Amino acid sequence: MQIMSEPRVTSCAPMLFFFLHVCTAWPVGVVGLALGSSLVKAGVPVQQTATIITASTLAFTVEFLWAPIVDSSFTRRTWYLAGATMMCACLAMLLDIPSKGQHSQGQPGSLQYQGERLSIGRSGSL
Repeated sequence: MQIMSEPRVTSCAPMLFFFLHVCTAWPVGVVGLALGSSLVKAGVPVQQTATIITASTLAFTVEFLWAPIVDSSFTRRTWYLAGATMMCACLAMLLDIPSKGQHSQGQPGSLQYQGERLSIGRSGSL
C-alpha cells in the first residue's frame, strides 16, 4: 500500500529578495563612487562625470522592462555562462589599460584621456 503525501511546496520569504537585490545593487554603487572619484581627481568636470555614472546605472533603472525577458528566455545555466564569459572578457580588456604612472596626462591610456574620450562635450555628442 502506497501512502500519498501532500506535494511539497517550496516558498521563499520575501525578505530574502531584499538581500538578493542588495547584493546585486551594492557593486554598482561602489563602482560608481570609485569611478566618479577617479574621474574628478583626473580633472574631468563634475557634470561630465555625473553623466558617465548615470549612463552606467541605466540598466538598473529600466530593470523592470528587461527582467521579464531574462526570466522567460534562457535557462539559468545559459545566463550564468553568458554572464561569466562576458565578465571574463571585460576583465581581460582591463588588463590592457596601462597603470597610472605609465603615461602623462592627456596621452592615450591616461585617466584624463579616458575621461575626455567618454565625456560629453558642449555640442552634446560623445
